[in-house]
Amino acid sequence: MERKEAKSCCCSCTNTLAWIAVILSACTLIWGAALWTCIYKKVNTLHKIGVELPYGSAENVDKLYDAYMTEDNLKEINENIDNQVAQMKGSQTESSDVESNLETPSNDEWNATSEEAYNLFGLSGTPGNAVINTETRMFKAVGGAYPQSAFEAAIASVQDGSATTDDMGNAGTLTEEQLSALLDGVYYKDDKSNAKIIIVEYSDLLCPFCKRHYNDRSLENIVDEDDNIALVFKNMPIPSLHPNAPLGAKGVDCAGELNGSKAYYEFLDAAMAESDFSLNGIAAIADKLGLDANEFAACYNS
Repeated sequence: MERKEAKSCCCSCTNTLAWIAVILSACTLIWGAALWTCIYKKVNTLHKIGVELPYGSAENVDKLYDAYMTEDNLKEINENIDNQVAQMKGSQTESSDVESNLETPSNDEWNATSEEAYNLFGLSGTPGNAVINTETRMFKAVGGAYPQSAFEAAIASVQDGSATTDDMGNAGTLTEEQLSALLDGVYYKDDKSNAKIIIVEYSDLLCPFCKRHYNDRSLENIVDEDDNIALVFKNMPIPSLHPNAPLGAKGVDCAGELNGSKAYYEFLDAAMAESDFSLNGIAAIADKLGLDANEFAACYNS
């Protein structure tokens, strides 16, 4: 009799625990459902705000999408995606002959360039640009990724001597010594060293505004159309913002040191297409451009 009562008690306790577990599970499911409902409503509200504030309604967004997604635009989008995928694969390509010998460059290597940009033109950030008339030595600084029209106006102002300091940047006149030091050892795009007007571009290869400024070809379009206007690019990495920018800057500088202006701008074009740099990625670019592995490593590590 005693054994039967004990067994009955044990079964009762087990049933109670089972019901407690069921109740807890139900509470958890209800709480989870309520939480996800709140999250969904929040996200949906934010999405609605993001659509209706700039466009008025979701229907307007659909109209804009349909108007934009032409065959030509879709082709361009697909080509850009294919290029980005190819660039990512290229960055991951092993190039042991070069990579194994590369060392991380010093962040202080471009301090002189930063001081030059600031002391001569008052440029402290990137992209920074200086339009210079080499005959009169008048300059107009353009601090930022301004559109092509702004640079055309700056060029006109240094050509006719009317350049003034404004929101875009300082204006002034360089001494002969300052101009000579500024252009000592630089690489002219397309070797246009005899141009009357020179645009000096100070840039960080990983700065998103610099990339947009460079890849939009705002300066290149001007330079390509006029033999009297030249472009000079100067690396000015800012490691505090973009820690790996010096890796790319060193690669560009070494390409120029080894094979001249053409190699300098070829490496620059490739570097501007990268989202970040590693020693392996720099080696891959050097290898793709046909730079001698040992010479490149010797320059990179110097």
